[in-house]
Amino acid sequence: GQVVELEGQMATGKSQICFSAIAKALVQTKSRIVYIDSTQSFNAERIISMCQSCSGGSPFDLLSLDRISVFNIYDVWALLSCLESTALASQQNFLLVVDSIATILSPILGDRSHAGHPYLVSVAQKLKSIACDQRCAIVLTNYSVSGRRMNKVKHPSYSGQVPQTSQSLLAPALGLRWRGVPHKRIHLSSAQGSGLGTSLIGELRDPHGLTSSPLNCS
Repeated sequence: GQVVELEGQMATGKSQICFSAIAKALVQTKSRIVYIDSTQSFNAERIISMCQSCSGGSPFDLLSLDRISVFNIYDVWALLSCLESTALASQQNFLLVVDSIATILSPILGDRSHAGHPYLVSVAQKLKSIACDQRCAIVLTNYSVSGRRMNKVKHPSYSGQVPQTSQSLLAPALGLRWRGVPHKRIHLSSAQGSGLGTSLIGELRDPHGLTSSPLNCS
């Protein structure tokens, strides 16, 4: 099992990709799905529509929706409790979706005392333990935040110390302690087409930010 994070700004299709994964799991497998919803984004009608598209014209059995368990979770203590009960109650090879992990963890990380970091570590360890021990797929959504990257700039005629300038960039929320938690991170962004609306651009990133490669998200 692996932990995959979908990271991007608002309206870049993170929840829609989660719904697509759920639809394929319902149509193509007999797996159980656990959906932890912290943003009230769960949309059963959208999932049914995707299931009908995935079934290739065959009638979709609405009773399959009984395999989805939805939990409305808004704080880290409820999340840890839910993950523990899910691990105890679930068999192997199920799909776990957390939409969104940042909404749950961000409130405890704003304190300069770092009192919330042990909870972040506990969540990270629990997610990886479930993925490994029960061989399940875990999909998380996270949002992008603005960061600063320092670039050295040298004028051709300048021979002294090289000054630095900062450049804005987007980085996953939750800080450096979270950066290495997902096995894979997909950065999502939107691009305006020529009269065709918004298209989705995916980029598979090394969780540590060392490498990246484009994805076909059509």
